[in-house]
This record gives sequence, C-alpha cells and structure tokens, in this order.
Amino acid sequence: MTDYMQEPWFLLLKAAVEERGVMAVAEELGWKNHSGTSRVMNGTYGDTSRFAQRVRDCLGGIPCHYSGRHVQRAYCKEQSGGPPPTHSPPRLAHWHACQRCEHRPIGPNWEKLREKDAS
Repeated sequence: MTDYMQEPWFLLLKAAVEERGVMAVAEELGWKNHSGTSRVMNGTYGDTSRFAQRVRDCLGGIPCHYSGRHVQRAYCKEQSGGPPPTHSPPRLAHWHACQRCEHRPIGPNWEKLREKDAS
C-alpha cells in the first residue's frame, strides 16, 4: 500500500470510484481517459500532488443536486447568494434550485428573510 492511500483526498477518490466507477470519475476529473485514475488507485502513479489537488477541487465539496456534480463551497455560495441571473434561463433555473437546496450556505440576510417569512 502506498503512503498516499490513507490521505483524505485518496479516500474521497476511492469512494467515488466505488460508487460511480473509474471511467466516470476520470471524466469528472477532466481526464480524457481513465488510465491515470487507475494507476493512482493501484498505487503506481508516482508523484500524486497535482492529481490530489484535482481530486480535492473536483470531488471535494458538496453534491450539487442541479448539476449532479460535486462543487466547492465557494462556487455554491456564489451561485446561491448572488442576484437572480434573469438574462439566462438555464442559469436562472440553477439559481432557483440553489434557493431550495439543503446545502445552501446561510448568508447575512438569511435570518432577516426567515423572520420576514414568519410574520
């Protein structure tokens, strides 16, 4: 067993591969084929620092129910916290989905909105 196989990013990768398969995960990571992902899983990749960062960027985070992918919290906060993008129907649909999502970050006006809804 290679040292990196106990690191959090590898455990995240392993869980994703077990759930969705190596080819699907490689695609999520932005790779054209799955050979690199397979080599990392088998402990034969070499220096994994860039691969680990890609895993953290693409798989670490929270599941987006609208896109079906894992997204970083910063992206989630940006999507859900900004004004409605009325110029783009697909982005507006995404924004509306964010407003109902259980992963939506609580913003500074969240308590005020909840108080307004209660009255």
